[in-house]
Amino acid sequence: MNDAAANFGDAADRVDMRDPGWRADPHPLLRELRERHAVARDVLGIWLVGRYADVNAGLRSTKLSREPWRTPVYRQLRPFIADSPMEAMVEQWMLFNDPPKHTRLRRLANHAFRPP
Repeated sequence: MNDAAANFGDAADRVDMRDPGWRADPHPLLRELRERHAVARDVLGIWLVGRYADVNAGLRSTKLSREPWRTPVYRQLRPFIADSPMEAMVEQWMLFNDPPKHTRLRRLANHAFRPP
C-alpha cells in the first residue's frame, strides 16, 4: 500500500454513499480525494479511486471483481436499492460483470464502436 492509500484520512472518512448530502452533491469530496489521494476507502470500506491511471489499472486487473454483489459492502448498500428496477438493470450492465458474461456482452457491443 502506498502512502496515499495509507493516509487518506480527512476526506474519505466523510464519504458515506448512503448520506443524502453525498448523493445530492458528491463533487467537492470527490475532487478533494482525487487531488490529495490516489486511493481511499469510505466509511463503509468502499474503495474510491479517482485517478484515471489507477482506475484503468484496476479495471484491467484479474485480481479485482467488477461485480459489486461480491463485496462485503454490498450487504450494507443493498437495502437502499433492494429488488428495485435499478438493481436488476445494473446487474445486467457489462461494466458490472466479470468474464465470461462481461466478455459476451463486450463482444456484442464492440460492433457499435467500429468505424463505418
